[in-house]
Amino acid sequence: MPGPSRVLAVARESRRTRHPPRGLPLFGRIGIVAAMKSDSLTRAFIRGAVLAAGLTACTDSAAPPLEAKLDPIPDRTYPYCVGPNYMDDFGYHGQCCGEIRCAEPVAGDCPDTASPSVARFLPPGSGTCGCDEGVEGPFLWTSSAPENEVGDCCYVIYSIGCDGRPLTKDGQVVVAAVVQRADWLGAATFPAWSQMPIAG
Repeated sequence: MPGPSRVLAVARESRRTRHPPRGLPLFGRIGIVAAMKSDSLTRAFIRGAVLAAGLTACTDSAAPPLEAKLDPIPDRTYPYCVGPNYMDDFGYHGQCCGEIRCAEPVAGDCPDTASPSVARFLPPGSGTCGCDEGVEGPFLWTSSAPENEVGDCCYVIYSIGCDGRPLTKDGQVVVAAVVQRADWLGAATFPAWSQMPIAG
């Protein structure tokens, strides 16, 4: 019967050649084959664990779909009108009504309401003006959207009829940047003639 050093030497050679040894008693060959298979299983387990970790990392880094991040378009009749109904005097006309407009997502996300993709839907400010309701969204596209609206990111754009004529340059409407402030009238000074009583 071979000694322990002989068995270890044969086992090492067997692992290198991937074949069970010859020249050993049956129980020695069985033990070495079992060791070889155990070694292969260990390597396979490690490879599988690394692959699973890689797949998990890829899954965690992927952005969730729009369906998981957005609510659908509110279920109501469009155009959706709110607020007072103005008559035909100079100024506003009709009600403030919201219509659905849609855009394509950018890099897996819907454009912000201040982005050019959505700003192009806003009323020009003369003939059609914006309302206090502004813009709602983004919402996930549903069958509530008009057939001609393309894109999974939908918005409700509110507008109202108004008087005036827009300033245009090279065929484009020229509008000022919107700035929220409350002092536009508080610091105003009025000429003396504006305080004079109106003759009857």
